[in-house]
Amino acid sequence: MSDTNAPARQARVGFSNGDADRVVSTPAELDSALDALDAVAREEGPRFAFMSFDDETELNILSVGVGADQVPLSHTDERPNGSKPWDVESRGDVTASGWSEWGHMNSCATIPNRFLVPAADAREAARRWFEAGQRPDNVIWAVWSGLT
Repeated sequence: MSDTNAPARQARVGFSNGDADRVVSTPAELDSALDALDAVAREEGPRFAFMSFDDETELNILSVGVGADQVPLSHTDERPNGSKPWDVESRGDVTASGWSEWGHMNSCATIPNRFLVPAADAREAARRWFEAGQRPDNVIWAVWSGLT
């Protein structure tokens, strides 16, 4: 039985530079925030939207590409042994060639196109991250070493 008096989960959603940050507490609010960020990115160029929980004591960040039909996802959390953060990236079509640029922390990240997944899958991953509080399992993940 769930505790109806438990505080609602809250996450902060916005661009990496703090622009358009919103606090959301329901999946519908998350969708609305991502819709707004996607609209900006479709006008200004693809970029990452960052999501983190307001009450997190451990690192748990989901970055979702917005502004395109195929987007990257990145999840950062603590390694089991407590060493440096563990970054994993979405894995899309492994035969895709080329690179694409994504706005990231007031600069640009160049991402292999094989890491792009359909935007609808990324949106579902965002919902699952919000609801479960952990890396979503609806996409394939790969460790990003910065190497191809």
